[in-house]
Amino acid sequence: MTNVYTYVVTVDRGLAPNPFWDMCTLAVCTPNHMGCRADKGDWIAGVTPASRGQKLLYAMEISEVVNFDDYFNRPEFAPKKPVRSGTSEQRCGDNFYSLEGDRWVQHWNPWHAGSRALEQDTRHPRAFVAKRFWYLGRKATPLPERFRAMFGGRGLRKRHPAGLALAFKNWVSSTLPEGVSAKPRDLESAASCAWQHEGCIATDCGDRPGCGKPSNCADLRPASTTSRC
Repeated sequence: MTNVYTYVVTVDRGLAPNPFWDMCTLAVCTPNHMGCRADKGDWIAGVTPASRGQKLLYAMEISEVVNFDDYFNRPEFAPKKPVRSGTSEQRCGDNFYSLEGDRWVQHWNPWHAGSRALEQDTRHPRAFVAKRFWYLGRKATPLPERFRAMFGGRGLRKRHPAGLALAFKNWVSSTLPEGVSAKPRDLESAASCAWQHEGCIATDCGDRPGCGKPSNCADLRPASTTSRC
């Protein structure tokens, strides 16, 4: 019997989940940080916060679970690596950890910078991959009343009333279009850019032609303020 893991997605910027390049992946957010043991065939589903109406943001049927180092090195996942000067979709890639010996290396990315993020992200270094998924983004849809009990609160939920998880999967697969329906609500705009240095992140610098490198972190926001997923 497959499981359905549910949680609230605080920020929908295309990082977690990352629905681009013909697969939905989840690598650096609540389910991973909590050591979610979901496996092939299980589902993960996320809703928007109550302040945004508790709408279904996405659901994914896991096709594979991959260790971060394999995720980084396998060619089919290369499009998931963040590209500093790329499009908004390329910049928000979630594939930025690899091993050097027994040490995790954090590669460039706009949102999870510094030792605190590295420690949290690599405590359970598993990326969930789905070839079959429903990502709604800005078109997040209201949950039918009977499924609201499956979501809410903090953390990850797995235990649901008998029959409810199956009914939820049937509703998603029979009602919603597969794939990407809309862009993430909080997707970084094409006009903005981010630059990372020594655990800090600055906006509007580093990527634009003519932008200079900040001499120190005085004018930068700490990475901890931007690492929410």
